[in-house]
Amino acid sequence: MFFVQGNAGKGALAALGAGLLASYNSNFDGSHMGISNEPTEEELEYVKHLATHGKSFATKDEHQMRFQEFSAKHKIIKEHNTKGHKYKLGHNHMSTWTHDEFSSTLGFK
Repeated sequence: MFFVQGNAGKGALAALGAGLLASYNSNFDGSHMGISNEPTEEELEYVKHLATHGKSFATKDEHQMRFQEFSAKHKIIKEHNTKGHKYKLGHNHMSTWTHDEFSSTLGFK
């Protein structure tokens, strides 16, 4: 559920989306996603992730559940990347997936 990250850029759309939605817009309202009006670094990364991968969820409850999945993986990634390994981990399109959703792609039930 992680990918090895090289020096490739993250994409202008993701940065622009998160920046406009949160950092530069004093009227940002992430309440429909369970995100505060003054988002944390992790919440900003989540919004960037949604923009990068074209994801949207129908309800606040699903946003909150997906943010929890993203958050757990984000912590693992940050911890790994601070240890000075020769490679870094990063998010991919599966970062909001549950373990069961990921396992189902491998043919497990």
